[in-house]
Amino acid sequence: KLMEEDWQKTLTWGIQDEDYYVNDEGRFMKTQEQRDNAADAAWKLANKADAFYGTAPKMEGYFSDGNATSASNQPEEYQASLRPFDKEVLGAYGFNSYVDFFSAPPENPVTYPAWSVDLVEGSPAKIANTKLNELSTKYLPKAILANTSEFSSVWSEYVSEIQKLDIKTYEDRINEVLKWRIDNWSVK
Repeated sequence: KLMEEDWQKTLTWGIQDEDYYVNDEGRFMKTQEQRDNAADAAWKLANKADAFYGTAPKMEGYFSDGNATSASNQPEEYQASLRPFDKEVLGAYGFNSYVDFFSAPPENPVTYPAWSVDLVEGSPAKIANTKLNELSTKYLPKAILANTSEFSSVWSEYVSEIQKLDIKTYEDRINEVLKWRIDNWSVK
C-alpha cells in the first residue's frame, strides 16, 4: 500500500488543495505560502512525517501522470525556488538548472566496469591484486609525503616491489572476463 502512487503523493506533495494545487495542465504546483510552509521546520513537524518518510520505501523520478515525485524535482517548482541572481546566471547561459552545466554522460561499453570482475578468492589473480593493494597502501603515502629529494628512491622501491608480483595472472583474469562480457553481454 505504501508504494501506491496515492500514498507516495501524500507523503511527498501533501494533500491536494491544502499543500499543493493542480494547474490547468495537470501539473502539481505550490503557492508561495505553501512553499514557505514546506520550508518551515515547525510547520513540517506538525504536518509532515519526515522522520518516517526518510527511512520508508519511496518512489523516485516521476509519477504515471508525469509529475515529479518531489516538489524540488518538479521543473516549475524548481524555477519558482530560484533566487533572482540564480535566474539571471542561468538565463545568461540559456540554462534552466545548474545541472545543465554538465555534459551528458558517455555510454558505458559492455565491459564496464572492469573493477567488478570476480577475481576468485585464493586464485593467483586475487593474491596478486591483494598484494598490489597492500603495496599501494604502504608506498603511496610515503611517496606523497616524501621530500622532493626522497621521492625518486621511494618510487623506485615501490615499482621494484610491484615487479616481484605475478601481475600477469591478474591482467589475464581481467582480460578473460572482459572478453567473455564482449562475447556474451549486450548494452541494449
